[in-house]
Amino acid sequence: EKDPKIFGYNVETDKIELADLIEIRTVKHDNLYIINDTKVTEDHILYADGYRPVSVKPDITKTNYGKDSEEIKVGDKLMKYDGSLEEVTSIEVLEGMHKTYTIKTELGNFYANDILVDSEI
Repeated sequence: EKDPKIFGYNVETDKIELADLIEIRTVKHDNLYIINDTKVTEDHILYADGYRPVSVKPDITKTNYGKDSEEIKVGDKLMKYDGSLEEVTSIEVLEGMHKTYTIKTELGNFYANDILVDSEI
């Protein structure tokens, strides 16, 4: 009877909120990276301190989604669900084809593995 809710970050209120789940997409990719313990595609935006968009390959992010981002680097600090920041300590290629999921919310972002990421849809 009720739409599922997903936690995301409301930029206008600067608060974590439950947002309506609008869509889920499942896609197989062979362009994954592991950033600390979080698996993302090379073009997926994660949010660093100050809601700063970062991705592994900003040029591909811009081409695929029309969104600007900076190249993520070891030492960047990613926004976490509990309000803290997690320092990027490793960025590694994940070989092979893997099933991925992305979620669209009314806030345009969501928490994946406790890290704030863009909805990408």
